[in-house]
Amino acid sequence: MIVVYFSNVRYPTEKAYGVTIFYTMQALEELGYKSMIISPSNFNEFGRSEISRLILKYFWNKTSIINSKSRLIDKQLFIIKRIIAALYSRYLIPSTTDILWSRDPLIGLLNYKKSHIKKVVVEVHLKPHFIDLLFLKLMQKSGKLVIAPISVSVEAKLRLSRIKLDHKNTVLAPMAVPNAFFVNQAPSKSTKRSDFRISYVGSIFSTGYDQKIYDLISDIEKINNSESSFKIQVYLYGIEDELIPAINHKFSKLSRSDQLFIHPRQSHEILLTQLIHSDAFILPYPDGIFFEDRFPLKALEYAVLRRPILVSDTVSHRNIFSDDEVWFYEFGNYASLTEAISNLILNPALAKNKLELAFSKAKNYTYINRVKKILEVF
Repeated sequence: MIVVYFSNVRYPTEKAYGVTIFYTMQALEELGYKSMIISPSNFNEFGRSEISRLILKYFWNKTSIINSKSRLIDKQLFIIKRIIAALYSRYLIPSTTDILWSRDPLIGLLNYKKSHIKKVVVEVHLKPHFIDLLFLKLMQKSGKLVIAPISVSVEAKLRLSRIKLDHKNTVLAPMAVPNAFFVNQAPSKSTKRSDFRISYVGSIFSTGYDQKIYDLISDIEKINNSESSFKIQVYLYGIEDELIPAINHKFSKLSRSDQLFIHPRQSHEILLTQLIHSDAFILPYPDGIFFEDRFPLKALEYAVLRRPILVSDTVSHRNIFSDDEVWFYEFGNYASLTEAISNLILNPALAKNKLELAFSKAKNYTYINRVKKILEVF
């Protein structure tokens, strides 16, 4: 069977969504499926005729010009390009496709009636808007649709939505851990009482939302300026290139004293060689609807690397971990963070027990298991 993943945004990319697409398709190949990814980067390679390819390329280029010159806000531009990409999908998806996989219900709606498409998988990463719920409802009548929410929160909101969906073919499908992390597992490491190295993997902003990393750095600075018995070295990986100089300038004292190290986004293969030197990992995100709906992929990646994990005490993180597995602290409270770090360092046996429990949980979150879970509802 042939599975086509249709993305309405750029691919390939080292961003989380790109990593998810890559490993999802890799898992399908391992299970015996033939996979194909169609995205704006290869639109011109598909289409039923040379004329159609030229027409599609012309209109896509026009939208790119609009994107660069328009004063419309980013959200409006995204909606415009989303609609155009979905319209393209009508002509770009090969007639040999058996399963259509996407994150956009509109792409599914415009293609699910094609006789050769047996199933449509729609991953739901955020609470759907009313119109997207309507698209899902319309597709459900065919019996072809599989809805795959990525978090407990998103699944609950789907079930409580104004448009009542049939959840017979809804399957909770949290993000999984890339194979590279399992292949390159680092042996557990004893924590040190000085120069404690905490690592964070991610960006400053996610789809426009401030992930409060500046707040984290400020808290670390307060801890290091206090009379604490330990000094923290914070390593940030995956930071936007254009923001690195500003962060180093704002926190120049930490940078000059070798307490702050910032790295841009990089491949998993390179990243793993650096993460194994960490004493602990941190998930510092605030609460709020956006963060509540997400499933932070790095949470389980941290767990596979067998290091203690510090997490802000939020709904999203409580949906993943328990107190038996990680160290919770109050977001924005540097005293609470200090206490969590101190307890982690002073209780090595407890820290080891927690990281092993977190590792045991993470072992179940492979891409093979995730894909199998979705395919089981076919």
